[in-house]
Amino acid sequence: MDARACSLLFPTELLEKIIFETWSSHLSTNDRITFMTSSLLVNHIWKALFIRIAFTDVHIPCPSYLEHYLRALAGYSSLLDEEDTSSPDTLCRSITFQIQKADATGAGGEGEELDTEPPMGKTLTDLLYRFKAIPYASNLRTLCVQYENMEFDDVFEYYRFIHFPAHVTNLEISFSFDQKNAALGDVLRATHERQSFLTNLSLPGVKTLVLSGASDAFVADMISCCPNRESVTILPQKLLESSTAFQDSMESITGNVQHQKRAVATIGGLQPFSAIISDRICAVPNLAVDIITLHD
Repeated sequence: MDARACSLLFPTELLEKIIFETWSSHLSTNDRITFMTSSLLVNHIWKALFIRIAFTDVHIPCPSYLEHYLRALAGYSSLLDEEDTSSPDTLCRSITFQIQKADATGAGGEGEELDTEPPMGKTLTDLLYRFKAIPYASNLRTLCVQYENMEFDDVFEYYRFIHFPAHVTNLEISFSFDQKNAALGDVLRATHERQSFLTNLSLPGVKTLVLSGASDAFVADMISCCPNRESVTILPQKLLESSTAFQDSMESITGNVQHQKRAVATIGGLQPFSAIISDRICAVPNLAVDIITLHD
């Protein structure tokens, strides 16, 4: 049975769900690129559904794709269907980057520095700069940055968010380590320190902050960068009660919320600290706390 016959047998809603669930999965870079290229070859129905989903929840899988995406935002992509009045510029709701550690490049001779900046990190910086220069994707609200086998310094060392779009209200940053690098991840979380030079970074437009797998110091740094946050979610990680950075992060959650009417705190992997979290947040005057959830 060919692809055209399969599409006729399955309801459009089911095909759309299949595409959406696959696209939303945590695919490797190669698997995502394969899915992207294959989806354009199935048939017209599958292609149309995929393009709409891919331009709504955007993934930038590699540096070379950025230029293709920017052309699509400008309306110059060959993928666009003249019959579809929805443009990539108006469809975009979220953009996701996967950033992996770069191999050092350069001869390494005397006086020559090795370039260890991740290529996808450069791509993220480039995209945010383009958005500042040209107001594309006005409906973009969520930026997701997924670090794989990476230290916790990239955001601040390379000033990733210096051109952060003012209309993006949700920021999600995750750190993951594969089985081979799991021990390295534990060491990095235990030894990472707060960055003294990041005090000038401010993301006033961010209302919802989601951090996963980060060090306690990184958590404290990011919370301090989002003065107007309304929701902070911290997913499973190793934080010690005696950690100064952890205490700072708890102070930061409640430090500048007196002007807010409502806040939500979701802390992952911190069952022993529920009393601390509750006391700190609930002590803020005139602040309504919706929920405090602990993720085991």
